[in-house]
Order: sequence, then C-alpha cells, then structure tokens
Amino acid sequence: MIKTCQNPDCQKEFATERSSVNYCSRDCSNKDRQRLVLSTAKEFNVLSCGGGVQSTAMIAMIYSGKLPKPDLVLMVDTGYEKHGTLDYANAILIPACKKVGVEFKFLNTPDNRIFNDSGMIVLPAYKQLDTGETQRLTTMCSGMWKAAVMRRYIRSLGIVKARSWIGISTDESERQKQSPVQWVTNYYPLIEHHISRYQCLFQIRSLGWPDPARSSCIFCPGQNDDEYELMKSEYPEDYQRVVDIDNDIEAHNPNIFLHRSMTRMRDIIWRTDIMGKLRAMPPVPCEICQMGLGV
Repeated sequence: MIKTCQNPDCQKEFATERSSVNYCSRDCSNKDRQRLVLSTAKEFNVLSCGGGVQSTAMIAMIYSGKLPKPDLVLMVDTGYEKHGTLDYANAILIPACKKVGVEFKFLNTPDNRIFNDSGMIVLPAYKQLDTGETQRLTTMCSGMWKAAVMRRYIRSLGIVKARSWIGISTDESERQKQSPVQWVTNYYPLIEHHISRYQCLFQIRSLGWPDPARSSCIFCPGQNDDEYELMKSEYPEDYQRVVDIDNDIEAHNPNIFLHRSMTRMRDIIWRTDIMGKLRAMPPVPCEICQMGLGV
C-alpha cells in the first residue's frame, strides 16, 4: 500500500505492507516524536554569557527590570579566558545575578585542544599558502568549546526544551542563526528590543558598572592590536601564554600564525614595548640646564 509520511516536515509518499507504519523512515518517526514532546514541554531559559559588552548589557537589563529573569546564566571557561574577563564576571556579573535571584554558573571545557584528532587547527588562524597568499581558517572552537558544552550541561539537568539567550546587538544582526539542535531555540533579546552596541554601553554605564572588555580567548586571531597591547601591558601572564601557544603552533605547522601580519607573537614589537624601553632609559642631561640658564 502507499501511505503518506505523518511527519509534517516530510509528508512524502512511501510503500509499505503494514498498515501500522505511519512514517517513511525511523528518522522521520523520531523527529516527529521529538516535535510532539517539544510542543508540550516547559521551556527552560538560559542566558549564554561571554562576559563581553552584549551579554553584560543583557544582565544589566535583567538587573534593572528591563528584561525578565532567565532560569540560569551560564558562562564557559575554555581554559583560555582572559583574566580581565574572569575578574569582571566575578566582580560585577555574579553579584548582580545573585542580587536579583538568578543563578550564575561557570562551566569548564573538558577538551580544549587546539589541534583536533585529524591534526586540523580549530582556531580561525591565518595560513600562509604556497602562492604567498593568506587564508583565514574556519572557526570551529566556539561551537566545540562553548555551545556544545552548554548544551550537554543543560541536558544533564533533564531539560528537554530550552531557549538560549544570545547577546547579539542590532549592529551585528547578521550573526543571528538557528540552533543546530531541535530542542534548543536561539533567542536574541537585544535585537528584539532594538539595542545597538552603543546602547548596550549605555545600559551598563547607567548602573555605574565599568565597561567590559571585548570577550575572547587570549589568543583569538580576531583580536585587534589594541587588545593585544592592553593584554601585554596589564596581563603579561596572558600574553606570555599567547606567545607559548603560537610557538606550539609553529612547531606543528610553521605556515599557521595567530596574527594577521603572519608574524610570530614573540617577534612583534608593540607600542607598549617601545614606551617601556623609553621609560627605562636614564634621563639625558640638558645642556641648557647644565649652563644654569634654565628654560
């Protein structure tokens, strides 16, 4: 007999000899069963916090009553988080969430290897091609080290339906995307409330909170030079880790670099290096002063 698949996303005709069969495949059957479960399940709201401007603005809006409270705030420490970001979360975000009765929990990435089992680097680093051109590699780290870790933790709580609050402002709305799994829906509160990055800063400053730095792993190839210079000046231990990691990358593949200039991090001379050397130099005697003439 010919039947129509009862999965509304499929509905193709298929041949079967059993009248009890209602789906064209086991995959269609499982997906439809999951759809029915999700249609009646209570939705669990979890805010994905990176510790940067946008996610801090969401917490500021929750704190001031402009957004409803989520069930949980999650932040993943990949093992490569900037000390400044972790300090900000501990000093500002965690106390703010506690004050309004929202749990803030840190998770740790269990496997943060920079090269996967296939020997492929998971960072969006820069590769020098044989032609002399530079290729920006695919970003795989964020999904593996953060999003997947959060989903596994939420599942471990017995949650079958979740809404993930993601901090993307109106000026970067092109970054919106659907969740890769059926049981999670991505939600963008800042876009829904027409909040730009500048307005995010207003929400943060209106509470007297300091501006958070742009969040990223310490070695993120997407950083600009000002961020690297600030890191070397204020968090030299973080910068030294970047140098060490870049050296490890060189040992694995000398054609892959963290910095877009295709220069090793150990060899880059920053403005902060030059200013440090100038400050360390002994003062040069002034001939006019030595003559007693003054200026």
